[in-house]
Amino acid sequence: QQVLYQAGVYQGFLESYQIQRKLRDFEHKLVGEQYLADEISEIAKPTESQLDLFYQNNQSSYLRQSTVWDYTTLTVKSGKLAWELFEALKSSSFKKSMKWIKKNKSYLIQDFEAQHAQSKCFQKTLKSLKLNRISTPIQCGKEYVLVYKKKTHQEGDVLPFDAIKNQLELDFTENQSKELKKQILEKAV
Repeated sequence: QQVLYQAGVYQGFLESYQIQRKLRDFEHKLVGEQYLADEISEIAKPTESQLDLFYQNNQSSYLRQSTVWDYTTLTVKSGKLAWELFEALKSSSFKKSMKWIKKNKSYLIQDFEAQHAQSKCFQKTLKSLKLNRISTPIQCGKEYVLVYKKKTHQEGDVLPFDAIKNQLELDFTENQSKELKKQILEKAV
């Protein structure tokens, strides 16, 4: 690059109108971007109340894209034990359920989510299950799963503030930056 630059200077290209115009345009752009970057860097991190107001005014930008469910699973190694657990849970006796879980703890499997959460049998059961109900045991692979459906979040629901707080901070700051740039440009005119 340096050799080509020196050859171009020697040939007089540096003094040409086109090069001078491009250099001036680049200089203006570079200085303007640096000025704006310095101004933007002074924008303070938004307060909780600023974020809340921004969230309230822009909820249509934060809608759930698909239906999702909150649920809990208990996975058991055998069908017989799964049905015993189902009966214990169905009876609504917390004491009886905890007694069964303690007695059969070694039969419970911890990592169900990674293995079967996307399986058709599981998804079908979860979709049809009513809220605050436990499913009958469903076989997924070699294990039996009981699902407790806690809550449904529908497509189009506004995402909760706490779930998107980091994104709100980014969007708020970007919005403030655009507003600042607009104000600077309006002053210049």
